[in-house]
Parts: sequence; structure tokens; C-alpha cells
Amino acid sequence: MNPEEHHRIRIANVLKVLANPIRIQIIRLLAEQGELNVSVIQSHLKISQALTSTYLIKMTDHGLVSSTRRGKEIYYSLVDPVLIDIVRLLLR
Repeated sequence: MNPEEHHRIRIANVLKVLANPIRIQIIRLLAEQGELNVSVIQSHLKISQALTSTYLIKMTDHGLVSSTRRGKEIYYSLVDPVLIDIVRLLLR
């Protein structure tokens, strides 16, 4: 696979991950507030902590967010702040 094809596949995978309203909300929340733990994200979204974690794991696996462990808590942040620009563009 050449680099251009690899890049197109990466873009398609990012868009698949973004094709979910809750994951879009998570990106917006992280863009607005910076690094947050699961509990804070979950309380903003008003969904279960297990579901929040599932979304965050998928986003981490696809390289959209990164995670940092501090004691018992895991904090998440956007890998690339350009994601919020993409989300804003798509929401227009």
C-alpha cells in the first residue's frame, strides 16, 4: 500500500469514528475543557461510565484521543486539536 492510499484509509477510519453524535460531543468537550477524566466526561454527557469508557477506548484505538494514567484515574485529551475544526466544518 502506498502512502497516499494509507492516508485515505486513515481519513476514512477517522470519519467512521466521528460518525457518532456522542463521540462528536466528547471531541467538543475535550476541545473546550482540555484534559478530562472519564467521570467528568460521563457527567457532562449524562450517560453511563461504562458507555463513556467504551467510546473513549474506540477513540484512543483510532488515535483521536490519548490517555494518561494518574493514580487510579485515566485522563483523556485530543491528540490533534484540528479535530475540533473538522467537527465544526461538518456541523455547518
